[in-house]
Amino acid sequence: VQAIYFTSPLCQVCFMQVTQRLSKIIGRCKVAALFKWIGITSMVCMILAYINNFPTWAIILIYLIRTSSINSTGPLTKSVLMDAVPKKERGKWSALESVNMFSWSGSAALGGFLVGLEGIIFNFCVTACIQVVATIPLVALWSRETIEGTQQLQRTASRQSFVPWHRSTSANEEDED
Repeated sequence: VQAIYFTSPLCQVCFMQVTQRLSKIIGRCKVAALFKWIGITSMVCMILAYINNFPTWAIILIYLIRTSSINSTGPLTKSVLMDAVPKKERGKWSALESVNMFSWSGSAALGGFLVGLEGIIFNFCVTACIQVVATIPLVALWSRETIEGTQQLQRTASRQSFVPWHRSTSANEEDED
């Protein structure tokens, strides 16, 4: 069990690198939703593997994929949230996110209740359904999202049409506008 808890964060770091790179190509919301869906699908596969008595190593592998893909999207969703709120209100939203992390205790209590009521498989199915619903806001934002770098390129191109000798020297120039 300790090997799993040691390996899981390492896998998450690798998945975070992949999500970061992919987000620059297809967008943060699409990548976050995609990796959440991979995690949800992995959870369903984990349930089916458990029901069909797959070997323990296979269930562990599916668990690592599920956990890594679901948890690798945190930085992307946080950046989407912070881009959507005014700079003056980011502290409030960051604090609210801390409360959200605290809510894991409540969800664990609810999960324990559901396990006692209907069993572990039912609990995992409810979790998968809730996770699917949680991706709806990300999907709703797809059409509004610009791919990272696209907006900077558009701004640089528009400046160059007015000032042809202008060259972007700052990676954070977008925040200065």
